[in-house]
Amino acid sequence: MHWTTRTRMAAIIAALIVCVLAGRLITPGASPVAIASAVVTCSAAAVVIALRRVRRRAALVLSVIAPASAGVSVLHAHRYGDGAGAWAYMETLALLLMMIVVIRGVPVRRAVAAGLVGGLAESLIILRVVPAPSPLEAAGLCAFWGLGASGAAVIGMYLRRLDSERLRSVIGARRAQRLNLARDLHDFIAHDLGEMVVHAQVGQVVSGRERETLRHIELTGRRALAALSATVRALHEMDDGAATGDGAATDEGMPGLGDLPRIVEDFAAPGTVPATLRMDPGLAERLPRRLGTTVSRIVIESLSNVRRHAPDAGSVEVEVAGAGTNVTISVVNGPGSGAPAHSSTTRLGLAGLEERVRSLGGRFAAAPLARGGWQVVAEIPVDTLLPDD
Repeated sequence: MHWTTRTRMAAIIAALIVCVLAGRLITPGASPVAIASAVVTCSAAAVVIALRRVRRRAALVLSVIAPASAGVSVLHAHRYGDGAGAWAYMETLALLLMMIVVIRGVPVRRAVAAGLVGGLAESLIILRVVPAPSPLEAAGLCAFWGLGASGAAVIGMYLRRLDSERLRSVIGARRAQRLNLARDLHDFIAHDLGEMVVHAQVGQVVSGRERETLRHIELTGRRALAALSATVRALHEMDDGAATGDGAATDEGMPGLGDLPRIVEDFAAPGTVPATLRMDPGLAERLPRRLGTTVSRIVIESLSNVRRHAPDAGSVEVEVAGAGTNVTISVVNGPGSGAPAHSSTTRLGLAGLEERVRSLGGRFAAAPLARGGWQVVAEIPVDTLLPDD
């Protein structure tokens, strides 16, 4: 038993002792049956509320306690007089609290059955306090007192709806996190693997570059493994409940703005497509990490598309500039002279980038140029994220 459980049990026992002492002082003439019924019901309610293990069986507890309470109310109605008042009110409150717990967290069928039994028991308690000469008056009193059970049912259903919405939001956040991980696999790892394929092809046809080509393949493979490790680590964090759904977990370990010179250089290293990079000095230090990851993601996906759809493009120009409160990314490639290389696509590239850029309050456009070639342009406000995000 953990110390928190011991503390809760001690608090329950202390509260019950205080309630019993207060009840004896307020209503010294109460019947032992009224006291026993109230103490048992209040004890059950306190244990259900305080202990999670018992809370899972709240419907069973209420289904046992409520008929006993109802039996006491029916068999001993009007026998306690004013002396039963305080105990009856305590028992009413305990039944209402158990009903709220049951309706909130128990499966629907059991919640309905236990709630009906608990509501009936709660409505009958008034017979211990207020005399009812006729059955019609007794029914009216019980109906009036049963409004408390109706209120408990409304509160329980409202809390149940809040829990359902919270669960749906968690599921949605985890789904968004999985989509972010899928985009990471597409944007980063697929790019590195594509670079490895290109270097391997160059090494087969260009003599004297075998050693350099193997070095590039090794470095690119290491980067792909690092990105894959970061993705797997994010999956473990998500399974442990640490995922937030905003993609921050997957940014750790991924290429950032400072990696762009190396990314463009590696892209141009095989010599098939010349590539140049123009980036404002010091921009990598000024931008938040997540924003830098988004910028590098845009460049990587654009370069991968050039490799995939225009492998013999005349040139590629990458520009990253900080203009005022925005950062602008532009990737322009010239037209290719041949047919694009055949490759598969996961449809998570440009569409995923556009979704991410728009979620940051920016704008994104990708379209062919009139003179031939393709252009990808994105503009993202810097102030959408905190510096340490």
